[in-house]
Amino acid sequence: MKNIKTKSSLVFFCFSLILLLIPRVQAPFVPHEYIFNIPCYAPTKITFNYAYTHNHSISNIQTVGASLYKHSGGPTYLEFIAEDIDTYSFTVELHYKIPQNQTIVIGIWSGNQPMLGVSLFSHFEDVIIYVKLSVTKQPTYPTAEETALAVTQQISKDLADTYQAIKAAIDNQNQAILTNSILSLVSVLAVAVLSTAYYVEIRRRRGLPK
Repeated sequence: MKNIKTKSSLVFFCFSLILLLIPRVQAPFVPHEYIFNIPCYAPTKITFNYAYTHNHSISNIQTVGASLYKHSGGPTYLEFIAEDIDTYSFTVELHYKIPQNQTIVIGIWSGNQPMLGVSLFSHFEDVIIYVKLSVTKQPTYPTAEETALAVTQQISKDLADTYQAIKAAIDNQNQAILTNSILSLVSVLAVAVLSTAYYVEIRRRRGLPK
């Protein structure tokens, strides 16, 4: 009986030792991922505000062309500024030791438009945000002063064109009147000359003195 208890104790000890020697398997890394594809105007600024962490980064920055950009940050925020017209992509990573219940606030400034805010709710210890910024030139529209100036200039041009047209018509009319007057005078003179010649010829034939 004593031998049986000793053997049982030995088996239990060996089994316990085996369990201690087996490596512990941790849960796989499962980050909380977000993907943003944002069309915007130059210049563009995007900020990320989050719960305090020393483990933060902006990485994998890529551009299509050789465009200028800036980025900065700290334990509670990150900032990315795109100055040129291009397509930018980058990755924001936030890591915590334990799951963090938080709201990540993203601010987007595009051209001269008002800021657009986006809120992300997360309760993970690892957050990855993939960002793509398609930056284009902002269309421009005339101001009220520019529109008024353009209308004034167009009215002035129309008035000038009308004045020139009227002046040209008057000049043509005056030219026609002058031409008709000259023709009328020539006609009168021609009639007078012919009448005088006829009168002289009649007197000559009758033998009358001139």
